[in-house]
Amino acid sequence: METTFDYLRTHAVELGSRILETYPPLQSTKDAIAPALATLLRKALPAQALAITGTAKYLRKAKAARIVAECGAGKTYMALGTIHVLADGRPSTTLVMCPSHITHKWAREILLTIPRARAFLIEDMRNGGDIMSDERDKVRCQNCELVQWSDRANCRRCGNALPEPIVRIVERVVERVVIRQDPQCLQKLEQAHRLISAATERLQQPGAEEKAPILFSQISEAEAFPTMAEMERAIIVAAYERSNRKPLEAARLLGIGKTTVYRKLREMGEAAA
Repeated sequence: METTFDYLRTHAVELGSRILETYPPLQSTKDAIAPALATLLRKALPAQALAITGTAKYLRKAKAARIVAECGAGKTYMALGTIHVLADGRPSTTLVMCPSHITHKWAREILLTIPRARAFLIEDMRNGGDIMSDERDKVRCQNCELVQWSDRANCRRCGNALPEPIVRIVERVVERVVIRQDPQCLQKLEQAHRLISAATERLQQPGAEEKAPILFSQISEAEAFPTMAEMERAIIVAAYERSNRKPLEAARLLGIGKTTVYRKLREMGEAAA
């Protein structure tokens, strides 16, 4: 054995057994998960349920715990699930300290995960509660793609109207739906929910593709149903042709970045030439 990798690969089984003997897990795959997870608004994946139950067990004895996982593993969801399990159906209050650029993400995740939850944002506890200048919202101009502060109505480069920051839109939606219980807004959300449910049921019905066939000139006739790659290719080529072969205009039509359009066109080669 010449490297550490060779040593670990040779003694992997023995090292794994020794680790389990020294540090026995609080929650194994054979143990039952916490019953409170069934009341969450979003169902936990098996690995997430395992981590949530184990973390909750540990926090009943200790003062702190860490959830270490890769990006996209659902660490925010697992933290919220742990809070919900520890509350055990009782009213509770939790203080979340996080970087300023993900405070609205945390608030959204709380409302989407924990039933009957309320979220309050504390922007700043300094200077009488004034928001610091470096925390102002930024927007990207849809015309020239310049990123700038959102304290003005028009772009400082091209003069076009700037889109409203998504943060303000989310704040208004949360306020109208959760806090003020706006009937009109709730009715629209219910209508959207019914439309999504109906579309989901239609797609799950056998033979749904025969009832509503998708026709694209770029789709090969050999397959009974188009693949995602074929549909993407057809849509990008159609947008490219409609924009008079201008990639930047095609990107605006598709609502994606110009870099993505350039890369897709290079991958297509002569088809988009």
